[in-house]
Amino acid sequence: MISLAEFTPAFAISGFFFILIVGTIGNLLNLMTLLSKDFRTKSCIFYMICGSLLDLIHNIFTITIRLSTEYFGNSATSITGDVCKLRGYLPICLSTMVATCVSLATFDRFMSTSSSVHWRNLSSIWFAKRLFFISMLIVIISGMFQLIIFDIYNGICTVSSNFEKVLVAVYADTFTLLIPHGGMLLFSILTLIHIRQSKNRVFYLFVLTRIDALHSIS
Repeated sequence: MISLAEFTPAFAISGFFFILIVGTIGNLLNLMTLLSKDFRTKSCIFYMICGSLLDLIHNIFTITIRLSTEYFGNSATSITGDVCKLRGYLPICLSTMVATCVSLATFDRFMSTSSSVHWRNLSSIWFAKRLFFISMLIVIISGMFQLIIFDIYNGICTVSSNFEKVLVAVYADTFTLLIPHGGMLLFSILTLIHIRQSKNRVFYLFVLTRIDALHSIS
């Protein structure tokens, strides 16, 4: 009979491989579809392409480093300080980048459906590339404190104090979950409002046209 101690690592390894294979195939299919001639010129799709590419890198890096350091002979106690720092920094940084790309895509839809010409003009590849670069730069710089606090302590890759653990957790929750997902919700609601306003304007114009037509007949 297999004990829980033997079953848990085997289950974890199977799960990692499943996520790695399915995630890689899914992101590659996304990239093949989004990079087609009909889609790649759209600013919203540009964010989705970047998000799929970053998610592909995230899955490959995080799962590979977890498997290599924890399950295949090289435990976390044997990794170097530099690898430890990257192991603490990149998973959160890449996750934040992916979530930010999806949030930027919803922001682009908000701009493209606006009644303001100024906002609609910002829904362009030119603006998307610059906004993406600035957003990714903010994410990279804001999380660089993790490269300082993560290191090998007592043979384990971790941070040195409970305060630093809380700091990493708060940063991850704020930048990976709260800000991007809050942005997605906000801009999705605003986009829906724009669409409804647009339908109302179309209906109003249709009614005016019908009234003018009736007046001309009479």
